[in-house]
Amino acid sequence: MSVLDDIEAEVAANTSVVGSVETLVQNMTAKVQEQADALAAGGVDTTRLQMVLDSIRANQTRLGALVTQNTPAPAEPVPEPTPTPEPPPETGGDGSVA
Repeated sequence: MSVLDDIEAEVAANTSVVGSVETLVQNMTAKVQEQADALAAGGVDTTRLQMVLDSIRANQTRLGALVTQNTPAPAEPVPEPTPTPEPPPETGGDGSVA
């Protein structure tokens, strides 16, 4: 399974908008961290890598806050209506049902 398939499966498993967005960004951040570690091992400037990772994490925090802020609270459940009882059958003067 590819990385994209893994991310899609995780996002689909989340039922809330916030959870889905956070999962996606966290997975992306983890993948970027893996790549940054590999680049650092290859001699790339770790200061620049850390700046990029810090920016991604700041954006993740900002995005999570915006989604939370703009996601309406769940609606109150609507109670089931109480059934109206059937009126008694009309009876004639002699007690028989009309």
